[in-house]
Amino acid sequence: MRPLQVYEGKGRGMGMRRMMVVGVMTVLGWGVGLLAQETGKAKEEAEKKELSKAEVEKIITDGILEFRAGMVSEDEATRIKTLNRVLPDKEVMVKLFGKKDGELLWSVLKKGVEEMRKHTGEFKKEMEHSSGVKKIELINVREDDVSGRYGEVLGVIPKEVPVYRAVIDYEKGTAGSSSYLVVDGKFRWFQGLEMMPRVLRKKKEEEK
Repeated sequence: MRPLQVYEGKGRGMGMRRMMVVGVMTVLGWGVGLLAQETGKAKEEAEKKELSKAEVEKIITDGILEFRAGMVSEDEATRIKTLNRVLPDKEVMVKLFGKKDGELLWSVLKKGVEEMRKHTGEFKKEMEHSSGVKKIELINVREDDVSGRYGEVLGVIPKEVPVYRAVIDYEKGTAGSSSYLVVDGKFRWFQGLEMMPRVLRKKKEEEK
């Protein structure tokens, strides 16, 4: 297909036609730009919307169950995809700790995340051993930090980010697990979250 030849032809008629084409293209461009701007604003507003406690706890409960379902798959690619969906990534680290500190922490964590992807078979065995989930009890760490380990990190990450621990009753026992977050409306599993301020200080000392 030939590209639109806006400037072909001569004379007043063609001049008027060129003006009309340029005018239409300008209006269309303005409309597309405005639509993109409004879509961006709507997305930003949706991300800023504060979820209710019930909504947060449903996201976390569903997230735990979906995570377990994905990790007992016979297909390794499915297990890796499941891990990628719930583990913190660079973007999440920046949202939690700011650009500079988030990127520094990610430089430490990314190797561990890569290693976890190589050992999804061990996750599968562990989850199959504990068998099915009978009950999930969620603990809002911001309201009840029984362990006393979260105080420092809660003072660093954004206040609107929910942080939970869980006590899970399985068919073959009970176990505690942590930490579960909701970042931009999505479930995240961040084991060792409470240790991040110490990890950050150590990394900064090493780089002096």
